Amino acid sequence: MSRTIPSVGTGCLIAFTAVFLSQWGQIVAQLRILGGYETTIEDFPYQLSLEGGRRHVCGGSILSKNWALTAAHCVYNEPLRWMSFRAGSTTRGYGGTVHPFKYYIYHEKYSGRKTLDYDLAVVFVKVRFDFKTGIEPVTLPISVPRAGEEVLVSGWGFLEPQELSRPKNLVATEIRVHSWGECKQMYWQLTPRMMCAGDGYKDICGGDSGGPLVRG
Repeated sequence: MSRTIPSVGTGCLIAFTAVFLSQWGQIVAQLRILGGYETTIEDFPYQLSLEGGRRHVCGGSILSKNWALTAAHCVYNEPLRWMSFRAGSTTRGYGGTVHPFKYYIYHEKYSGRKTLDYDLAVVFVKVRFDFKTGIEPVTLPISVPRAGEEVLVSGWGFLEPQELSRPKNLVATEIRVHSWGECKQMYWQLTPRMMCAGDGYKDICGGDSGGPLVRG
């Protein structure tokens, strides 16, 4: 898969810091990849599965050898001993390497699960990420995508709105960025820290929360 800004190892993270329609600098609660296609971790080497008790609950992105990014609501008030990231695996809940949490820090203005505003957290892992094929850091963006730009989202969330089981393998899709003003008319909860993206039936949902949104 070719990318202009995110290439393997240098993906440009916008971080589901998306209302998906979406937010920049936050992450939407309980998201799924709708209308997506199966892919591999080699195409999205920064992608993480956040596991609670060895069960996939959210997504995440590798920032450095010890740090990862996810949604604050994915970790808020959760016991550290149950939480870990799985890296380097296409298959949900299997393979790759497991990285238990040491501690996490969420934005000081995050107010719990009452709102999506400031919904981001960084996590320090006990076991460092060993960079190699399928495990690479993402590169943070220097600008917000413009309206009309295509971006990529990925994860292990549900593929259909009424589906009860998650996909076994990593799924991705492209979605279009919309103007903030256009989305504000439909989603009054949007703040200046958020961006908005979605493309008809292609979107994110349950289990993709906290995962990456990158320039394609």
